[in-house]
Amino acid sequence: MACVRAWTRARDGAVGVTALDATAASGARAVRYAAGVPGLRSVACNDVDERVREVLEENLDAHVRSRGVEATTTFADARRLFAEKWLEGELYDVVDVDGFGSANFTDDALRVVRYGGLFYATATDGRALCGQNAERCATAFGNAVVAPSRPSVNETALRVFIGDVVRRGAALKLDVSPVFSLFHPHGPVFRVMFRVDKGGGARSRYDAHDVDDGASTRVGFVGYCDACGNTEIIKQPLIDVFGHNKTVEDANGERSSLMCSTCARRGSPSRDRFGSGLCTIERRWKPCGTRQTPSGGCATTTRTHRRASRDN
Repeated sequence: MACVRAWTRARDGAVGVTALDATAASGARAVRYAAGVPGLRSVACNDVDERVREVLEENLDAHVRSRGVEATTTFADARRLFAEKWLEGELYDVVDVDGFGSANFTDDALRVVRYGGLFYATATDGRALCGQNAERCATAFGNAVVAPSRPSVNETALRVFIGDVVRRGAALKLDVSPVFSLFHPHGPVFRVMFRVDKGGGARSRYDAHDVDDGASTRVGFVGYCDACGNTEIIKQPLIDVFGHNKTVEDANGERSSLMCSTCARRGSPSRDRFGSGLCTIERRWKPCGTRQTPSGGCATTTRTHRRASRDN
């Protein structure tokens, strides 16, 4: 609610805010919107299960309509609802989808968000996002690969989720950027609120190659170094990371394989102690994060959204 309230303040206390809860269930989120969002004009509640009609209507009467907020109900599959609203040209300022598993309805939901509006997405498929179910992660989240059992794996999973939504928005010529994200172990639950703007310009937020311009809202790769534990954005072009430029000069002028920035500052790792270039990302970083295990093999890379990336 704090994000939505801040959004309304940024719009000079916008009056006439419209919201759509596509997976309403008992209507708890609609109640929170009515109580916490100033200027809310209407909230549309939908659920696929018509058996919730009685409790939903009761809650809307007691806590939403009683506040002077218009409330409507429908009972249909969320994707069908989004398609109908899009065909009718009906757009909303806030679209909330509390989906289950990997079904976040992103492609359909983004079409009914008004430019400058907010999209609140959910994923609960922790096994996929955290790399335990690699096939599902790849198919549901933009061919992403996450190395399981790594430090900050839940944070990485959240980034993968964000990156997938940004990518899907770019395919629809929308400029989608995260404004709030949450991971909670109960579930687990990954919740992200996005701002949706008109996109398709020369500087799209989805740009996996333009990584040296200092833009923090791009989509790219994050690497974890097994030698020192450093996690950082992969700043080299991907063709370098995957071994086509085989050597670089270190701080001492010696040519060596590519290393993470922390190990590069410390100098080349000892081959006697660490094996054949433990920290290298040349040849030992495979596309999309698959981890090789040759002697001295390194790290993992993951396609994620890098807006809030951690650079140790």
